[in-house]
Amino acid sequence: MKRYLFLLALFAICNSSPLNSANDIRSYTNEREKDHYTFSYTLSDDQSRYEEGILNENGVYSVTGFYKYRGTNGKLYIVDYMANEKIGYRATVKIYDDLPLIAPVIDPSLLKTLVG
Repeated sequence: MKRYLFLLALFAICNSSPLNSANDIRSYTNEREKDHYTFSYTLSDDQSRYEEGILNENGVYSVTGFYKYRGTNGKLYIVDYMANEKIGYRATVKIYDDLPLIAPVIDPSLLKTLVG
């Protein structure tokens, strides 16, 4: 019985491991100044985020930004957000069915025919 429980626990642990490997960071920025900052990253699965904050005269940041990712259902989610002391946090979510995360590459010879 103990052996059966051990094998069952081992099986459960193996099946609970992450399905996807870790994403590599393609780009990353984090810049700070006295009254302003920007932060952004893009991962190898094309998740990305951008945020900008501006310090106002009251010493409170006004923040705007967005993040995007592709859901497990294949849809592209883009969340735009804004936060400040007057409105609090506001976000709008856009969901797209068929948009690629990266624009397709156009063949250079095709571009030459368009230019003339």
